[in-house]
Amino acid sequence: MLPAVIEEIAVYVVPFATTGVTILLTMAGFYLHRNYQTSKFTQALIILDQIVIAVVQELNQTVVADLKAAKADGKLTKDEAEQIKHKAMELVIKKLGVDMLKTIQMYFGPITDILVTKIEAAVFDAKRTHVKNGLKLAKAH
Repeated sequence: MLPAVIEEIAVYVVPFATTGVTILLTMAGFYLHRNYQTSKFTQALIILDQIVIAVVQELNQTVVADLKAAKADGKLTKDEAEQIKHKAMELVIKKLGVDMLKTIQMYFGPITDILVTKIEAAVFDAKRTHVKNGLKLAKAH
């Protein structure tokens, strides 16, 4: 009689237990996937920032410095600045790679929108740092 009761209970309990375990594993899978995507996105943003800063510094030392040195007033025209910005965007996209581009576009949409913002911010920081360093050198003399 006892084995029949256990068998009867098992018939009802096992499907519920299986369903519960399946739900828990599915929730764990969603949680891990979301954390993985968040981590991947964070990593992509950090890499994007590093690449943009490196590209802006590279162009500043090569192209911008040469163009400014060739001018009497030492300033770029709007057309030259725009061409340099497009060159920076090309270099960043080339260095990012397809996987990072897809990750960034998944969250921000077209890559050009965020690149313009990041490049302009990096140029602003580079100018500000250059001005601060220039002031420090002037005070030292």
